[in-house]
Amino acid sequence: MATRAQIFANISGVVDVLYGSLLRSPTLIPSINAYVGSAAANLIGSRAADGGAALKALRTQFADLVPGFQSVLDPHIFDLQEETGYKQIGSIDAEWWEFLRDDMVVNALSVKERNLTIPASGAPNGGNVGNGTLHVMSTDFRDRTRENVDLAKYLAICTVDQNQGAGVGQETFELSQTPTQEDVLDPSGGIGEVSALTGISGDQILTNHSFQTLSAAPAAPTEIFGWDYDGDPAAELEFDLTDFYRLSPEEDAFNQGASLRMKPGGGNRTLSQDLRQRNAAFSEDEPVIAAIALRGDLGNPTGTGELFLGSTSLPIPDISAIPVGWSVFFLPLDKGVLSRDFNAQPLQFGFRANVLSGYLSVDTAILSSFTLYQGLWFAMLGGPVASLQRDEYVVLVDLAATEAKFQLVMYVVYGEYLHHLAVPTIPDP
Repeated sequence: MATRAQIFANISGVVDVLYGSLLRSPTLIPSINAYVGSAAANLIGSRAADGGAALKALRTQFADLVPGFQSVLDPHIFDLQEETGYKQIGSIDAEWWEFLRDDMVVNALSVKERNLTIPASGAPNGGNVGNGTLHVMSTDFRDRTRENVDLAKYLAICTVDQNQGAGVGQETFELSQTPTQEDVLDPSGGIGEVSALTGISGDQILTNHSFQTLSAAPAAPTEIFGWDYDGDPAAELEFDLTDFYRLSPEEDAFNQGASLRMKPGGGNRTLSQDLRQRNAAFSEDEPVIAAIALRGDLGNPTGTGELFLGSTSLPIPDISAIPVGWSVFFLPLDKGVLSRDFNAQPLQFGFRANVLSGYLSVDTAILSSFTLYQGLWFAMLGGPVASLQRDEYVVLVDLAATEAKFQLVMYVVYGEYLHHLAVPTIPDP
């Protein structure tokens, strides 16, 4: 039986042929594109353009060859499955690639990384009336960058706004990529598919997420509907009906917003929701976005805070340092927002604070899922001012990468990626 090293050497040979001859030839594809453009615009003769069209058709034939390389690679992948002891030789699915990446880590094997530059969020177009942020999760459960993505600009365009029946923060968006690839031989661009994305208002899982359901005595509430509080709410909490992060869909219907003030208490005080009571179900491989809006400059508080979801948390060591105005604090977008990592018994979401003086304003708790699109996870969160309107958009700047033959071939042929490092143990051919 061949060793892992010998099998990867066999795969390397196929990678070199596919990459060098077709996929990223430094001369073939640029030369075809240049000639086709020249034939269409500059060549003289009634039939000159026909030559350009024929060459473009030849390019299509080259592109059609690429999927055929899977039949060349598959036997070596099957050998790798046998050598690694995979449970089902011949099944090349997502579970296999996850198994292989873990096996490569255990055996200190890695390929050259594409060194993708993936921003953590996208910003609104400058011409928008509304605002919002497109958040991006780009790592897997081992905190490796997901390198099976297109090098393109990603757009989230609003297609259904409040005037068409969407709630505040629940607008519908269309995710797309630009430019669009002509075929797999393009060095950059997306495949042209689009996907629907719904904005996050926070009420998908949590109850009373924006503290919109008021107590009978807002200045001294005896309880906070939907939330557990481990202190004396009448003495330590207070509703603020004049300052809040943004209107929730429920608040917007009555044009009455609210936030919650946390005042000095007897130490750490916790606002939480038991997610078992919400019938929340989380897939271990799908990330969630968990956040809360805080404001400190009105009450000038001192003390500490912490946002948490199960066993994952974000400490806020000094609440007096919260910037002026409302700020949204997120759990870091890494493996900690996957249920295989944050799972705990009981599973709770919440915020705790030890307010020593002043008061801390709290609003708009967020717990929601991401949408998977072309290898990346996306979530749209509206901002504190006007909601995004139809045809307004948020953009994630162009992704960039360095040359990495192994990774690119695995992505083009299988839509997957291998364990990768800047200095790999398996060199590119």
